[in-house]
Amino acid sequence: MDDFAWAGSTDSYLHEDRNLVRISSDGGKTVLISDALLTGLNTCPDGSLLFSWIGRGGGTLVNVWRTEANGMEPKQLSFGKIDLNPVCTPDSKQVYYSDPNGSSIMRVPADGSSKPQPVPGTTVPGAIFGDPHVGVSPDGKLLAFVSSVTEPGGKETIVRIALLPLNDAQPHLQFLNPNPHILLAPIFTPDSRALVYPIRVNGVDNLWLQPLEGGAGRRITNFPREQVGAYHFSPDGKTIGMLRHHTESDVVLLREPEAAQ
Repeated sequence: MDDFAWAGSTDSYLHEDRNLVRISSDGGKTVLISDALLTGLNTCPDGSLLFSWIGRGGGTLVNVWRTEANGMEPKQLSFGKIDLNPVCTPDSKQVYYSDPNGSSIMRVPADGSSKPQPVPGTTVPGAIFGDPHVGVSPDGKLLAFVSSVTEPGGKETIVRIALLPLNDAQPHLQFLNPNPHILLAPIFTPDSRALVYPIRVNGVDNLWLQPLEGGAGRRITNFPREQVGAYHFSPDGKTIGMLRHHTESDVVLLREPEAAQ
């Protein structure tokens, strides 16, 4: 699986062909970790790298790991069965991630000094995570994730963006109604005043910007084809980078051989 994250404002990390590489602005590649199945690449403001490592050491567990910017000094931060898409707080001291097998977003110190704990207030009764990504605002005040609730009888599924204030003594979830074509959980804009997430219409993905204070959202890309994978703002907040992909397929017609005369 391919994935990407920024390495500073010009370089980037890319996971391709089971290798984690750093790509410099001139196109040069340096392999940091080889023969490793990784997903959910992300970077902390201090330059360290986060990801979920699939089956490290054998087995099928998916856990959160942190390394230095050069891929060295790997540190395991989580110990569940499926721990996905870690993201740092602005001070690089805490890491949030999702556990699809649980009912809460999880939090763990970035230095691994204590065990992960559920984040109070992130459990939505009767809901599941609509997407296993988590967003933390650059000002450190809000946590965002997608909550999906199926109405009794299974006739309708309500998808909402859940926002949790992180500095409140008694945090209380707030909810936003997203674009009905929302595909993946949102990330925050650099000014922490809006959310960005992909929408899919007629099989084509584009990015949608939704203000937190209400008002109409708007599409901020205009791609005519393909889908969006990973997407991140650069550390300086001036650029948003993403992976785009498409699926190719061929139709093959098979005929039964004619019986011999």
